[in-house]
Amino acid sequence: MDNILESLDSPEKLKSLSIKELKTLAAEIREEIKNVVSRNGGHLATNLGIVEITLVLHRLFDFRKDRLVFDVGHQCYTHKIITGRKKVFPSIRTMNGLSGYPSRRESEYDTFNAGHAGTSISAGLGLACGDEIQHTDRRIVALIGDGSIPTGLSFEGLNQLGHLQKNMIIILNDNEMAISRTVGALAHHLTRIRTGAFYNENKKRLHNILRKLPLGKKVNEIADHVSSSLIGGFLPGHFFNELGLRYFGPIDGHSFNELENVISNCTKLGGPIIVHAVTTKGHGYKPAKDDPEYFHGAKPFNINDGSSAKPSDRRSYSSMFADKITSLARENSKIVAITAAMSTGTGLSVFREKFPERFFDVGICEQHAVTFGGGLSEAGLKPVVAIYSSFLQRSYDQLFHDISMQEDMNILFAIDRAGLVGSDGFSHHGLLDISMLRTLPNFALMAPRDGQEFEKMVEFAVTQTGIFALRYPREIVPDVFSGFPCPEITMGTGEIITEGERIVVLGYGATVARAFQAHKSLEQDGVSITVANARFAKPLDISMLRALSDNHDILITVEDHNEAGGFGSGVTETCMRENIAFSNIHIMGVPDSLVDHAPRSEQIRKTGLDEQGIIRTVKKYWEKL
Repeated sequence: MDNILESLDSPEKLKSLSIKELKTLAAEIREEIKNVVSRNGGHLATNLGIVEITLVLHRLFDFRKDRLVFDVGHQCYTHKIITGRKKVFPSIRTMNGLSGYPSRRESEYDTFNAGHAGTSISAGLGLACGDEIQHTDRRIVALIGDGSIPTGLSFEGLNQLGHLQKNMIIILNDNEMAISRTVGALAHHLTRIRTGAFYNENKKRLHNILRKLPLGKKVNEIADHVSSSLIGGFLPGHFFNELGLRYFGPIDGHSFNELENVISNCTKLGGPIIVHAVTTKGHGYKPAKDDPEYFHGAKPFNINDGSSAKPSDRRSYSSMFADKITSLARENSKIVAITAAMSTGTGLSVFREKFPERFFDVGICEQHAVTFGGGLSEAGLKPVVAIYSSFLQRSYDQLFHDISMQEDMNILFAIDRAGLVGSDGFSHHGLLDISMLRTLPNFALMAPRDGQEFEKMVEFAVTQTGIFALRYPREIVPDVFSGFPCPEITMGTGEIITEGERIVVLGYGATVARAFQAHKSLEQDGVSITVANARFAKPLDISMLRALSDNHDILITVEDHNEAGGFGSGVTETCMRENIAFSNIHIMGVPDSLVDHAPRSEQIRKTGLDEQGIIRTVKKYWEKL
């Protein structure tokens, strides 16, 4: 048989394929995904699990007119392959290549740029209501995973959808996983549906009740019949039915026949519908099926056995955080850890193994994580909330209302993936946390220059009372400061690393190492600058700023964050308020734009935040002095 994928140039051709041909096509797509992700890295396990559902949806709908709304979006690889992007699919997640998420820039088939969870139902309902108002005849399909549906936004969308009764089909892709295994009461509910336990438990309970009633000689037979009839009326989708949705399932998410029969029948019905499809993450590739958490966001690997290249001997900030917080928890029983479905990514899986009773994975519910942490603090504990910078954005109101406004909270926010993050692209960059958090009263903001300072900051935040936010990047810990002792951390104090003339480069966090490297290069050209490490973005070291202004003309701030409202803005505002005078303050940060996916090092170079970018900026001012 000829390669079906090779000749597939549009989703329209799916309609003419037999079920046997669809199975062949699914196998070909899985091979293509495995081959590409083994070279580029990317989201493997979830995409291997969604192939059949994606093909059936494109077979039954025309998504140039109808609308397919992805939740999170990392399960869109099959969708990209069959919507005209097959030839460029090998470029996915590489610089100038395809995005690893739906991208409106790429295709008319991509309805929303989607990199976060819980958005599809609300967005889909908005489309459905808008279409009704404008008399537009098309169908809306939201594709959501069981890890995303427990989010607060999903519940809010379901609540209004059930109330408004708009025409919309929700495909619930249930693979028991977000990145880690799904947690919470709804996840447990879906598991019981999936295994049949919910039905059997309730049937047995009702059967026992009926047996006690005076039903005569055939009591067992009658009890069986009555209990089956009663339970069949509201199980297994009772939860969704009560919200006003028609529930169909669970069905086999890898069976073309079952998927097509159920979903095609649903298209003939009105109102909101949820189709519960059970899939296997990593389906069709044993290494990914055996370890779906590792292969969720895979690094390049050997396709034959799934093995990855030997990890670097140098450590990441995430692994250093995991070891440090676990070590501190041995000494302090009040330390508890919270994550939002990211126990592996944040490193807290290490803490979970050592202290399971003090570890909480709240699922993809960052708002809840923050307020839950506030409650733990009020109960007298020391909560450590580890969340990626990009995802912490969801919880801004909770950070103010339930943490900052309480005034005397005792909590540490460990903000992983701060700054530019690389191939995940603009939905995952952590470029807003400084501007977001420095506006909140009672928060202290810190960022380390290197590993030894990072460990001291973690210990400082855990042993002090207050609200601390510690940001750190997705990168290997730099080793450029070997031989430079790290002073102890005291609140709101910075550090002078090298002393030069007239120009000072004030770095924050990950940028300090690059400023130091720039200083060494500039020295060879006869340019001597001062390099300072802010350590704190709030409170700023006013004494250090005032001392620097006494013998420097130019202040250059550098941050791995948006220029607008960030660290440099805070320094400028402070200098104005405190009458600290420099002839010029130059803010170096990420411009006000969406930075495309590329290696983190390339993103840093393109935004001018690398060593050479700092050198160019210094020389521009040096030549004018």
